[in-house]
Amino acid sequence: MEETRAKELDRLIRAYGDDLMRISFVHLKDLHLAQDAVQDAFLKAFRKLEDIKEKDEAQKKAWLIRITINTCRDYRRSAWFKRVDRRITPEELPDRFQPDPQDDTDILSEVMRLPLPLRQVILLTYYQDMDAASSAQTLGISRASYYRRLKKAHNILKTNAERWYSHA
Repeated sequence: MEETRAKELDRLIRAYGDDLMRISFVHLKDLHLAQDAVQDAFLKAFRKLEDIKEKDEAQKKAWLIRITINTCRDYRRSAWFKRVDRRITPEELPDRFQPDPQDDTDILSEVMRLPLPLRQVILLTYYQDMDAASSAQTLGISRASYYRRLKKAHNILKTNAERWYSHA
């Protein structure tokens, strides 16, 4: 039984580890904290693997994302995190988060500047290819709230893009 759980955890790590790392990094803006958060999230998941054995892959992924987001929230609430300056410049982003040098608009930097609730919907929708229902459930919000956040994020990004092109 324990060996089966370990194999399932290993499969989940291989399948979703990179996605969870990106989510953690977007929330925490610190590579090392993001790695710790993902590790903690997988430890929490390991303890509860029996709860999801009957779920399909999309539900398992949403479940892992939810655990990761909650773990990141716990990290952000910690006293240490509140006292440390977590601002980050685009140059400090890991390579996989760097924009294409050919791209004259730095959309990822703009997404990273969005308030966390707006970043979350953009991340789940466009980086994780989750539909509205799954994204809303993962974030623990209503579908209407999801759509409001997504529209607000789009409006902010659109305004910034218009600014980029008007200065070009």
